[in-house]
Amino acid sequence: MKALFISINDPFGVGGGDFATHAYLLAFSKLCNGDVDVFVREGVKPDGSIDANYFFVPERNWLARIRSLINGQLHRNVGAVRKRLNEGVRYDYCVFNNSRVATGLIRQMKELGINVITIHHNVEKEIVLGNTSNPIRRILFSHFVVKSEKEAYQLSDYNFFLTKQDQSTFHRLYGRGDSVEAIIGTFEYKAVPALQKTDIYKGHLTFAITGSLNQKQGIDGVMYFFDELYRYLPDDSNVIISGRNPSPAIVSACNRFSNIRLVPNPKDMNEIISMADVYICPTRLGGGLKLRVMDGLRIGIPVITHACSARGYDALVDSGYVSVFNNSDEFSEKLRITIEHVHDGSFSRANIRQRYEDFFSFEAGYERIRSVLQTIKQ
Repeated sequence: MKALFISINDPFGVGGGDFATHAYLLAFSKLCNGDVDVFVREGVKPDGSIDANYFFVPERNWLARIRSLINGQLHRNVGAVRKRLNEGVRYDYCVFNNSRVATGLIRQMKELGINVITIHHNVEKEIVLGNTSNPIRRILFSHFVVKSEKEAYQLSDYNFFLTKQDQSTFHRLYGRGDSVEAIIGTFEYKAVPALQKTDIYKGHLTFAITGSLNQKQGIDGVMYFFDELYRYLPDDSNVIISGRNPSPAIVSACNRFSNIRLVPNPKDMNEIISMADVYICPTRLGGGLKLRVMDGLRIGIPVITHACSARGYDALVDSGYVSVFNNSDEFSEKLRITIEHVHDGSFSRANIRQRYEDFFSFEAGYERIRSVLQTIKQ
């Protein structure tokens, strides 16, 4: 089989969407034995880990970008992809890695008889509202992304979702179609590193919070932690907050407390989190699956997360390794229960990690995709 993979994310970049894209592209490369044409933005630097044929699309000029606010052209790939199709190259299927990149292309794919797969990383309106501060851009952008999302959902042969909650929201917003739907979640794109520690409790509890610390979601989550949740932590505990480019507000908040350690832009996030006993995810904005929760589970420590960030982790919630709260009172109770489990040794890093690998290893994710796509026409 030959595939066309179009993405606005950098498969080799740093960030939740980029990490997920790396895993999805690797899975399709394996399915197609490397016969994949990948369209990504100019500046992406493949690291040799994924066998594929890369096309680097330059940024649009200023006139095209302004025009996009009128015509809703949400990405730069249309001209380059059409040129490739006009060269007579034919594909068994096209993968739109996010519904935005389907804009201007999906109808042509259908006319050519190409099987279309759209990976919906989230519900677009939720992610736009959760990450866009400029109100004018938010209004204009949300109109076009919702329109693009609806078209992609209704015209795709296969719609892949990361969570059951996202799938249900699509049904409510756009109805039920006749496409094949699947919940593929996200997963690792490389072997999970060996456990650096086998024990959990070391005497004084250490909590970890990670993520992008310069975006609206991340900043809101950390400030919510300080304003509403920090007071419930044991007096003798320590907190590590780590992530990309901390905002001035986060730096200032961390400096107010002697037991808070801020680690900006760590070289190895796994090493940072392995120092902790419990992982906290206070992110309460945005849609989709929050990959930062994987940071804690990968290390084998229990997670306490806001309900907004629990989507996609149902299996770990059912196991008790992920605790969910909606407000500070619920956080206090889930924290108490988690600490009891840590103290009595009923949580094992090895057991948590094994449960994590059952659902989030590359092999598990690849099999989810392969089992759905085996029905694709040859």
